[in-house]
Amino acid sequence: MRSGQRPAALLIAPHPDDLAWSAGGLITGMHAAGRVDLIVVTVFDRSRYAPCATVTDADSISAIRASEDVAWATSMGAERTALGLPDSSLRGYDDFTELQSQADPDLVAEISSRLSEVAMRVAPRLLLAPSGIGNHVDHLIVRGAIETLQVRRPTAWYEELPYAAQVPAAPPGAGWLPLTIGVDRYWEEREAAMQLYRSQDPQHVVRTARAYARSVGGGRATAVEPGHTMAERIWVRDPEETASILAAVTAGVESGWTTH
Repeated sequence: MRSGQRPAALLIAPHPDDLAWSAGGLITGMHAAGRVDLIVVTVFDRSRYAPCATVTDADSISAIRASEDVAWATSMGAERTALGLPDSSLRGYDDFTELQSQADPDLVAEISSRLSEVAMRVAPRLLLAPSGIGNHVDHLIVRGAIETLQVRRPTAWYEELPYAAQVPAAPPGAGWLPLTIGVDRYWEEREAAMQLYRSQDPQHVVRTARAYARSVGGGRATAVEPGHTMAERIWVRDPEETASILAAVTAGVESGWTTH
């Protein structure tokens, strides 16, 4: 357990870029507040997927993606670690099968054990994790690992982009309830940070993120405080508890919390 330090938020990403793509406004708000230490764990950081890279081998692509992820984490003032695991592109999946497959229970168990060690060391006040929207096999594996952690912490499940922009808003799991976050104040910083992932076609994802944030902020699934036009959505078991925690660890987004 950490001692003599600020409380921590543990931020889990299946791949480099998932946190920046999907929860960048919330994370920027936590960084701006400076009330918690941000600990980023990237699970599948070995890859051969980089549509804008000029190299094609896995080692080079993995190094590029790691450097992008480190740059983003640094911009958020976060400590970043990676589990060194191969993503679906290196485990025999293609663009179709990675969205149609079940989570490997052995891999879920391995990742759960490793993340449990991190959670016991960090003792986070909040855990931010992928909800599995879109059914990408790597995201489902990480979600399953978080759900079986040996250490239980208040958890907020973020909607992953670009998938969340392609499906109707719906609870990813039984008993999950939504919270929306107005992130207008941090949108420019959010977009600038997304640009750090140059190998992943950030311009395309930025356009998707804008449309998604306007849709959430404009009332597709819920209403936020009048004046908020850009928003992110997370899913939680206990909205009141999570909203209270997030109000304490963020800056500039507190009044944007509502449920539907």
